[in-house]
Amino acid sequence: MSDETTVPEKWAEKHPLMDEKGYEVLQGIRQHSSAPKWNFEVGDRVTASDLELAKAYRERVFSEGTASGRGIPEWMEDWVSSLRERSILYGERLPKDLELPQDWPKVPTISREDLATRLADIVPVDADLERLIAYDTSGTTGHSVDVPTHPETLASAHALAEIALDAYGIETDFGPHRAACLTICAQQSTYIFANIFSVWNQAGFAKVNLREGDWAGGKKAARTFCEEMNPFMITTDPVALSQMMVWDLPVKPEAIFSTATALSPGLKEEAQRFFGCPVIDWYSITETGAIAFSAPDGRGMMTMAPDLYVEVVDEEGRPVDDGQWGEVVVTGGRNRYLPLLRYRTGDRGRMEGARLLELEGRKAVFFRAADGSVVNPVDIARVLRARCPFVQHEFVQYADESCELIIRPIPGLAVNQSLMVGLLKEVFGKEREIKVTIDETLGDDGKVIPYRNEME
Repeated sequence: MSDETTVPEKWAEKHPLMDEKGYEVLQGIRQHSSAPKWNFEVGDRVTASDLELAKAYRERVFSEGTASGRGIPEWMEDWVSSLRERSILYGERLPKDLELPQDWPKVPTISREDLATRLADIVPVDADLERLIAYDTSGTTGHSVDVPTHPETLASAHALAEIALDAYGIETDFGPHRAACLTICAQQSTYIFANIFSVWNQAGFAKVNLREGDWAGGKKAARTFCEEMNPFMITTDPVALSQMMVWDLPVKPEAIFSTATALSPGLKEEAQRFFGCPVIDWYSITETGAIAFSAPDGRGMMTMAPDLYVEVVDEEGRPVDDGQWGEVVVTGGRNRYLPLLRYRTGDRGRMEGARLLELEGRKAVFFRAADGSVVNPVDIARVLRARCPFVQHEFVQYADESCELIIRPIPGLAVNQSLMVGLLKEVFGKEREIKVTIDETLGDDGKVIPYRNEME
């Protein structure tokens, strides 16, 4: 029986390379007797040409290693020059007499506000947008940005997880015989879906949420499903990682990747004891993809991408000396829709060689609802992003448990403060005191801290 007759059309469109075995894996996950309440359907959209590019990129990752820590890589000179003609924003800002590599400090930095207000002017004018995928960055940031990306970019990213696993001495053997990955969240609401990875030989994947209402069989079903998925690895965040231990999930992955917010050493150590595997702190943002991962020897974070140049700069955008404190800035072009030239991440740290040390930025912050339950910053971002456009925000819970949302509005767009208060009360409870403040200069005096809790 041919693949065309066994893979339904709707799934074949989402997964151009899905074969009969891959469809069997997908259906096995979706129809599992303890499966969560699926609320979304996705596909990897990877084509044969994407797969070949992903394989070539993997070879480059393992042979070249990181582009950072050795000075500006050779490929960057021609790439920067091409952006002058291909991107409106860079055409405006790049000095006309620029000579690389010596003039690198003269290249202006860009920020998330540029992405929020001038995204169309960054996307190359010659980009074919037919296969564009839009990802929002509603996780923990104060900027409202939809990031355009390409299936090729997503397919290539698998190699970066593999190089991190390799650094920890973990051999990979991905295929339909074992689920490659389980993404575990602990939010009031999120997308829940099953998938397969063409790049990893039709290996299965699922994104689930540790909220009892998202499982027909409650916590017991969640524990059974996660155990029987038997994922090779788990991706999560510090909030969900903690909840995994509270729920006593009977999983035995080869590794756990923690991302989205900073992972405290205490939580990392406890989780490694609990699950019996390495917990890898994964530094990644939607705009760039993976940047670095916690080193096996415990000394900072290792950069690993050959096409992403990482540097640390001062307030004026000038590179600081090795070992000096500053803001993390990245340059790279793997995402054909979003070339980033000296992009300020907003995170701070030191760089010694190709390692990031003492990285600070997206620390895990927890809030308290009126009923005493914990509120994840992702839940706050989700309700605000749905109907409340803004450039930046700060959300503060004060010592008396009252909350304040401070926002910098998008120029020309009206702000419905009562709507924002109502949406936040849906998360925190009607009894919680919440106010919304407009500040059109928010962020002008430095980095905004999106989430802050002043409760003891």
